Order: sequence, then structure tokens, then C-alpha cells
Amino acid sequence: ASQPPLFAQPGCLQGFRRSARMLILSASVARGTFVLCEYDASTGADDLTEISRKVLPKIPRTGAIRSYVYGGHTFNYLLDKDLIFLCIAAPTATELVF
Repeated sequence: ASQPPLFAQPGCLQGFRRSARMLILSASVARGTFVLCEYDASTGADDLTEISRKVLPKIPRTGAIRSYVYGGHTFNYLLDKDLIFLCIAAPTATELVF
């Protein structure tokens, strides 16, 4: 029997809700490079929606959870089968979001 996707498992978003106080500036869910939904709360000169769309094709399709710091932002992503959950957090967000 196959397991339900990670996002459909009970309690899978508990850590995300707890971390939502960490200034998540942008979040998106994509299937490959096709963005299914996105949220952008960034202010200032950074267009994080555009940045996240440029990052999506560069995310390796191996590994499940990764976090990188680049350009003053923390990029966190989670892979679940063919879905990519990506969020960009403020520089003050020092712990893993997912």
C-alpha cells in the first residue's frame, strides 16, 4: 500500500505553524517548475515571487528537505514525490522552517 503524500499526513504542518512566526516572506507549491500556488509578503526591492520561480528549476530532485542561505534570505524546500514546497524566510529565521 502506498503512503499518503507528506502534506496529507496528520500533524505534518505542526512544525510549519509553529515556525510561521519566523517571518516567512514567500511560499509556493509547485509541480516541477509549474507553480500551483504562491504567497508573497515581502516588502522592499526584492521580488521574491520572481526569485522563487528562478530557484525552482535549480532544486535537485534528490533529497527531501534542504535549507540554504543566499542573498540575505533563507531558502527552505521540501520535496514530496513531484511536489516542491518552497519558502523564503527573513534573515532572522535561523532554524529550519519545515
